[in-house]
Amino acid sequence: MNGFERVYTQCDICGRDIHYGNAVLEIQRNIEQHDFIEDTGLQSVTVIDADPLISSCARCGNRISYSKELRKQMVEKLELPAHDSNEEAAQQTSGNLPENCDCCGKELKIGRARVSLVKLIGQMDWSDQRGDGELFVIDGEDLLSFCPDCGNKMSSYRMQQALKRVLDDLAMPKRMESGKVNDDNHLHGTSDHPVKIIEIGAEGGGISLYGWKDSDGEWRFQRDVNENALYNEDTADLELQHSSSIVPGWQGALELLSRYPWYCLHPNYVHPEFAEKTLDALRNAPKDHQSDIDYEYWQAVCAGKDPWGEQQ
Repeated sequence: MNGFERVYTQCDICGRDIHYGNAVLEIQRNIEQHDFIEDTGLQSVTVIDADPLISSCARCGNRISYSKELRKQMVEKLELPAHDSNEEAAQQTSGNLPENCDCCGKELKIGRARVSLVKLIGQMDWSDQRGDGELFVIDGEDLLSFCPDCGNKMSSYRMQQALKRVLDDLAMPKRMESGKVNDDNHLHGTSDHPVKIIEIGAEGGGISLYGWKDSDGEWRFQRDVNENALYNEDTADLELQHSSSIVPGWQGALELLSRYPWYCLHPNYVHPEFAEKTLDALRNAPKDHQSDIDYEYWQAVCAGKDPWGEQQ
């Protein structure tokens, strides 16, 4: 049996097998020590102990990889106070790690141990020589950091339970077709059953924006792309389907869409609650693309009609 046939673990979100050689996103509770390297002026990180909390496949990991939102949710679920300095530090590059405890606010000293909630993106490789696997880390980031006293209160169990509640809000294992909503979600969806907000491009493909309201009544969005449907002349034999990270708010949704010239394409569906917002976004599209926008087509779909004036 080669490495790619061996199963490393199952995804904690969707349950699929994750094989050695596959990409994986892991969230761990680490005990670390940060030291200062005088020659380079950089920090080195020594991991004293690591306890995996969540392992996810690449597809599910892509849905929870938005670090700022993940950190915000964990702060809420762990009932931590907000520290502005840490919020700013968390938005900086991965080399600038948080320097204050996310619980008590005390400064985290260089050369002393700390407890960190860490997000790792990598690949678990199998070694025939060792008869074991090793995680090759492509990217790593501290989401939260705690001093030793507060870190002792943040046990692996407590962090894992908070993380599971976060995943209830952020994970999207199922899809709801446009127009197929039940009496409970009233076109607002749930994390398990997000509703379709916008569908653009080829029928059943192209660019799709999904959304749902969380427990606080705030909208969250995720973009799905089927590039076969968008560019089937060049990629007919390739599977180019992928999902974005989950983002909060309509502005975040527009940023997801802006990676593609969505306003120059034809829509199949626009959620009625977002019809006017979508038309406003079209009016604010780049000036050099305004002539490419088929406003009549978009207005018809936003009004719940097909381009020929019939009700959808």
